[in-house]
Amino acid sequence: MLVQRWVDAPALPARPEVAFDIDKAALCEVGGRSYLALEAVGSVSAFEDDIVGLETALSGHARQYVADHLGVGQEHVPWVARYALVPEGGKEPVHWMAAESECTDVTQAAGVSFGEVAVEMGWGNGVIRGWDRLSEPSRYHIVRGIIDAQHIWNDAAAIMTRNDAAFRAVIGAQERPRRKEIRRLAREAASIEIDASSHQLLFDDLIQNVQGVRRQSAEVLLRAWRYERFVGRMLDRVRDLAQQIANLQTRAESRYQGAVQATLLVLGFLVVVDTALSFIGTAFSGDVTGVPGGESGIFAALRDSDADVMLAGALLITALLVLLFARRR
Repeated sequence: MLVQRWVDAPALPARPEVAFDIDKAALCEVGGRSYLALEAVGSVSAFEDDIVGLETALSGHARQYVADHLGVGQEHVPWVARYALVPEGGKEPVHWMAAESECTDVTQAAGVSFGEVAVEMGWGNGVIRGWDRLSEPSRYHIVRGIIDAQHIWNDAAAIMTRNDAAFRAVIGAQERPRRKEIRRLAREAASIEIDASSHQLLFDDLIQNVQGVRRQSAEVLLRAWRYERFVGRMLDRVRDLAQQIANLQTRAESRYQGAVQATLLVLGFLVVVDTALSFIGTAFSGDVTGVPGGESGIFAALRDSDADVMLAGALLITALLVLLFARRR
């Protein structure tokens, strides 16, 4: 669930070669994943006409901090989100927010008596307006809400990645489905379905157990990321994977049943030949004083006929039966 464990990380003093100073840093562990929250302080005037350069500088500074102080390679940092902490009446950098963003007023939830506080979120950037009006606990809860949203999203993205890998394996098994591989894929699909069901509990936990400005911050961020659409697609693809594996199982079972039927047919046809040979053997059996069936009847007719002709006839009947069943199938 959304149980967060926070540990303070070292702040960085001002350095002339770095555009931003790390004023506060903390590491959060939730659900087996780690999230780092950094509060960077610095001037953005040098990036006034270069919003991409500002985003790159902030992201690079965060990745470098992770590499230098947490011992994690920069390539292992999948995502850096940037949030402008703007005082009341202030303005975020020009073009900081994309056209598709979500905004909500959190003044009442944050317990602010004077002024207004609003949280606006987009895909990579966000703005918290009225940051100076917030108490330290309210600031902390807004950050926790952002972590909640990122964790919910990352959990869904991880399930989607596993599902895509399994689906590619299913596509590779289409030409010649093998029962051992299908059983492995079925186990993987069952595990993914369990993870998808468990993921739903994360959002339920946010709705049922998280309140106030933390919940509002998480919800506005998930809305900005179109989470409902994303998780809906994820669940559809999980169901598609299960259906495709069921189709593979049907095909494999059909092949197995076909092989069993073919074996039984061959054995049934051989019975015809075996029966003919048994009749011939019976016709010429008996002690020296007599023969089976006496001087007339079926066994007498078999003794008078050519055994080779009888065997050839049995083989011909078997061949005709094989052709008949082959045409029907």
